[in-house]
Amino acid sequence: MKIWSCKAPFFISKMKEGEVIKSVKVITVCIGIVTAILIILQFDISVKDQVSYEENQAVYTEKPYEQKKEKENFQENVNSDICSWITIPGTNIDYPVCQGTDNEYYLTHDVNGNENIYGAIFLDYQSNQEDLNKVIYGHNMGAGSDEMFSSLISYENSEWYSEHRIIQYVDNGDKQAYKIFAVMNFDINNLSEFDYMQRNFDSQTFEEWLLYIKKHSLYNYDVDVKYGDELITLSTCNRKLGEDNRLVVFSVKERGEDEGK
Repeated sequence: MKIWSCKAPFFISKMKEGEVIKSVKVITVCIGIVTAILIILQFDISVKDQVSYEENQAVYTEKPYEQKKEKENFQENVNSDICSWITIPGTNIDYPVCQGTDNEYYLTHDVNGNENIYGAIFLDYQSNQEDLNKVIYGHNMGAGSDEMFSSLISYENSEWYSEHRIIQYVDNGDKQAYKIFAVMNFDINNLSEFDYMQRNFDSQTFEEWLLYIKKHSLYNYDVDVKYGDELITLSTCNRKLGEDNRLVVFSVKERGEDEGK
């Protein structure tokens, strides 16, 4: 029976010690060069994407379209899947929101439709204007990053919430304000127990849904939420608690009497 052995292959045993060390150094340098190139390429992609977002933002939020033609021109020039824009003042979250035909495409494609590990911020593909709860997804790029939805992890800190409690959402040229009312870590293996992505309700199911959120929220925020209110739910990975964990931020559209509070 042939047994695997850690004994050095013949050609290595015949090499001089100096030659082996030299070969190892060459290989190490090559690996370092390749790694550096990959980092530079990814940084270049990130910078180009950020420039693209900033250029498109001015078109979308500073010049709200009022005519169908203006909307079509904007979408044709950038991406017809762009449906809205989301901003959380004081954070790096300031992006167009795409909506695809599934919830997979924009995990690996940017706002211009190019393959990119950053993906894009995207609205649930099943969502429509009649939904009470719009669910928006984005990647958490990891420790030290504030790209995409990475900043949402900071809502685990109550002080962060007090300074960043408002979400601005531009939809069809209409700038709306949503106030965050709950933040929750959630294991998606428990979706049969609670579906934070639920889009519509009757009054009873909404009260049960809201009760679960308040019970499991990291903090008790004094925000009034009623059946019939329009909601936006933001979802991103929180891998420090496991691959299946999501950090979920719930917000409610401000009523007229709440604006500015």
